[in-house]
Amino acid sequence: GPQKGATPEMVKVLDRALFQLSKIIKKDLGVSVLRCPGAGAAGGAGAGALAFLNARITSGFNLIAELTDLSKKIAHSDLVVTGEGKIDRQTLFGKVIFGVAELARKKQVPVLAFCGTLKPGAEKLHQSGITAIFPIAPGPVSLDKSIKHAPAFLAQRAEEVFRLLKINEKI
Repeated sequence: GPQKGATPEMVKVLDRALFQLSKIIKKDLGVSVLRCPGAGAAGGAGAGALAFLNARITSGFNLIAELTDLSKKIAHSDLVVTGEGKIDRQTLFGKVIFGVAELARKKQVPVLAFCGTLKPGAEKLHQSGITAIFPIAPGPVSLDKSIKHAPAFLAQRAEEVFRLLKINEKI
């Protein structure tokens, strides 16, 4: 909720409503979604899929990595570049860049990560395989401006980072 803009009060209302929904699903459909890992993801989409579509929950990253043979592609790379809107402590708990970093670490391939916002706790990602993290905003900017100008900010920051890498090759 909070990462999508919900206030603490909204989170309480959402939690109560989802708890009530889980009780109805259990009573009417016989499916327990309350404590199922992944059921609360994407606003409860996982719970809905379990209850109404007879789905099973699996790691989205693992599925896509397997389908695209990502591990093999990383193994044949000199560098991995990835990104995320916000990188913080929560990134360690299943965001895509964490999965990418883990695969790259196993293959000893360096990883550069770009982000819109860099928050405390992000430095722990270095232990997981991310070599360096670069926020793309040129300074303090509003969220609206950050979103509106994200492509230009990313292009500018990436150019500067890769200029540094080019210099490093000559040293």
